[in-house]
Formats: sequence, structure tokens, C-alpha cells
Amino acid sequence: MNRQGEEREQREQRERTGLAVDDRELAEAVEKRLRADPGLKKYGIAVTGHEGTVILQGVVDVMADRGRACKLAERVAGVKKVEDALTVSTDGQITDADVQLEAVQELEGDPRVDTRLIGTEVEKGIVHLKGRAPHEGMVRAAMEAAARARGVPDVVSHVVLEDGTPSDDASLVNRVEQALSTQRGRLVDPAHLDVSARDGIVRLAGWVRNVAGYELAVELASNVQGVVRVDGSDIRVGGDPPNPPRPTRGPARGEASEED
Repeated sequence: MNRQGEEREQREQRERTGLAVDDRELAEAVEKRLRADPGLKKYGIAVTGHEGTVILQGVVDVMADRGRACKLAERVAGVKKVEDALTVSTDGQITDADVQLEAVQELEGDPRVDTRLIGTEVEKGIVHLKGRAPHEGMVRAAMEAAARARGVPDVVSHVVLEDGTPSDDASLVNRVEQALSTQRGRLVDPAHLDVSARDGIVRLAGWVRNVAGYELAVELASNVQGVVRVDGSDIRVGGDPPNPPRPTRGPARGEASEED
């Protein structure tokens, strides 16, 4: 095996065992991840590392790309913290009216957003979302859509969540689990996720296969009627799944036996 192959094998071994990766190797791993992304490779984002913290520097076209770069960097093994030193390119010819037009077009083009409920105002390039929404998922989708408009340095939400159908937390948990069960055998396996709720705030804990599975689980829960916010901080991403998996919930056997 040549030297490069040995270094790669040693680095992969350290990542598998959870040992520290040196700053140079960590920066290289993050750069490799960013270059592999079709939407980010054109920017040539510079990455430096220091004691597990990576710093991203460069210029991107839209705010959405800045957020994506940070998210991808966070998922690289060994990264403890990401410092965002990226800037969004601002064309001197783009006015607030231009930003407003593009932001509205992005919102209208996103099937998750009802523009009859959520509108925009732009001040110094910053998009302010205003209105109401039935759940957090629509607010998050609107922020993602507005961030895709050119010249937007930031998106601020003033959207108010509607109360929705009154329900207790137990019913909310059941609806979230039902939403997750629609993805059984795909990116999200509900057998490896626990759902709890308190005052409309849903907490997801457990394991998902990859980042796409994490994002889907949070989105599915966010879109459930009555959910105020979703906390996915206790979800473990990647690695081996827990064994055995959590039993999936079904009809209460005690209740069934009483009816018999």
C-alpha cells in the first residue's frame, strides 16, 4: 500500500473509532465534502481547522447555499463546531424591489408554502416573513424558499403559528408516529425513533441512517397539525442502528381483550 493509501486508512480508522482528527486532515475532509456537492463545488470554499472547529470562508450566491455548506460541514466526522465566515454575494444593481419579486416567486414555487397565509417585506435586502401558518413546517419551508432569492443576506420570520385543532400531547405523539410510519423501510425507520411531546413541542430521539433521513423525520413531524416546534437534537445520525429496535406501537392489547 502506498503512503497516501496508508494515510487514508489511518484517517478513516480514527474517524470510525471516534479519535481526534488533526486540523489539516479535518479541513481537507470538509473541503472534500463541499466539493462533492453539485451546488457548492463552484464556489471553492476555503476551510481551516483548529481543535475540532472548522472555519468556512468565501462568497456564495445565495443564503441557502451558505446554510447548506454549514450543514454539510457539521456532519463531517470529527467536526465539533462550524464557524460561518461565508458572505452572500450582493449585486449593486439588485434593489429591495428586485429581492421582493424573487422572494415572492420562490415562495409561490414551493408547494409547501401557502402564499395566501405568508407574505414578505424587504428592507436592505433582508426578507421579513409575515402572516400566519398552521404549523412550523410551513414557516421553515418559507424561510428556505426566501433564502434562495439572490441578494438576501438574512431571512427573519414574524409568522404566527395558528393554534390549530386542540389536542393533548398523547394525541400529538400518535399523529407524529403515524406520519413517520409512512416512511417505513425508506430513509426513516420509526422502529428506531422515539416520539414524545409536551405543550405542543415534539421531541424526537433515536437513530436515522443519514442526514437526509434526519431532515425528513424533522420535516414530517413539523408538518403534523398542532406541532409547535420539533426538537431533533437527540437523534443519532449514521453508524450502526441500535439493536434491538424499539417495538412499533399498535392497538393497545389490553383494550382489545376487554372488548373480546
